[in-house]
Amino acid sequence: MMMWLLVSSCNQKPETENILTAARRAEQEGNIVEVANLYHELAHRKPRDFEAQHNAALSSIQIDNLKEAREHLEAAVSLEPNSAEAQLNLGVVYVRLDKKEEGEARFKEALRLNPGLVRAYYNLGVLALEANRIADAESLFERAISGDPPHQPSYLRLGTLYVRQKKFSGAIETLDRALSLDPTDSVALFNIGIAYEGVGDLDKSLAAFRRAAEIKSSYVNAYYNLGTLFMKMGRYDEAIQSLNRVIELNPQFSDAHYNIAASYAQMSDKSNAVSWLRNAVALNPRLADEALKDEDFRKIWSEADFKALTDQVVHPSEKSNKNR
Repeated sequence: MMMWLLVSSCNQKPETENILTAARRAEQEGNIVEVANLYHELAHRKPRDFEAQHNAALSSIQIDNLKEAREHLEAAVSLEPNSAEAQLNLGVVYVRLDKKEEGEARFKEALRLNPGLVRAYYNLGVLALEANRIADAESLFERAISGDPPHQPSYLRLGTLYVRQKKFSGAIETLDRALSLDPTDSVALFNIGIAYEGVGDLDKSLAAFRRAAEIKSSYVNAYYNLGTLFMKMGRYDEAIQSLNRVIELNPQFSDAHYNIAASYAQMSDKSNAVSWLRNAVALNPRLADEALKDEDFRKIWSEADFKALTDQVVHPSEKSNKNR
């Protein structure tokens, strides 16, 4: 899920102190629904008060009431059109309502009003990335970083973008900076693992994938990459263990079944290799043809059970004709 960064309102001077006091108490108690209700009431009582409208919008966003947030933010912008914060937050709401063009326009207006607003560069970068405007996204994330060096989400997005472009050295440098700001970011760890594998540093890649899986125990792709990396390193028992974890989390992950089969084939465990390949082919029949070309299965290519399985899937019409 994409992350959209908001700007908080400040310097509030509400006239209805009892509502504000109750809202602050609800905030301390973590009752975000009550907070939203109270700020909404305050905005209703003070329709011409910018801070009341803006804070009502922010609290509505917290409970995912985007329709109400939009109404309050549009009111806030009409009261203070030169508020870069309100323009940016209205852009976030428009994007979340799938009105991306309107959102982009608000982000650009926020930057016109405040050229140093890092979050606007970041949010525009996310939109550019979604639209596959890679050069634009790269430039916007770089602008966000140059404007606010500790801005971790921009380092993360830029580093991930470098991984997509196979610019692995740049990815490692950028994601390492992201991790220095947030060492528990499992996405950064996962992507730096890919980058380390890309430059041939398998030990660091392994450590990164392991750490990502430790932080997020449901991280299917981290366990999968661990499994395939163990295979590359010839550590097939550990590969099978990691890939079994993938299947625990997602039993329909056909490539995990397939690579367990390949690991058993490399270990000359023909029975388990065919059994797991049968599971993989049941989920994705095209994997039968893949196994016929995959050197990992060479040791069992001549096995009768392997031939029967692949022949049945790859040449079903021939089998059908023989049975007529």
